[in-house]
Amino acid sequence: ERDRLIDGLAADWARALRGQGLTAEDLDELWAGLTEDAVRRGTPDGRWTTQAWRAEAQEVIARVRAKVEAALGER
Repeated sequence: ERDRLIDGLAADWARALRGQGLTAEDLDELWAGLTEDAVRRGTPDGRWTTQAWRAEAQEVIARVRAKVEAALGER
């Protein structure tokens, strides 16, 4: 389920970013902002410590980023 969600997010982001002319620095800022937003908006519900939530958000965004950058590189 998690992998399917990540694949779907990556496909959506790749579609949205394709042809936008973003630089590597632009993309770095995008991913950093998305990571921080995910950490800030996430509310660990008792099952997660703050550190575990941050690590999970970073891992998910990193996986989405890798898939998006691979898709954009295939142009």
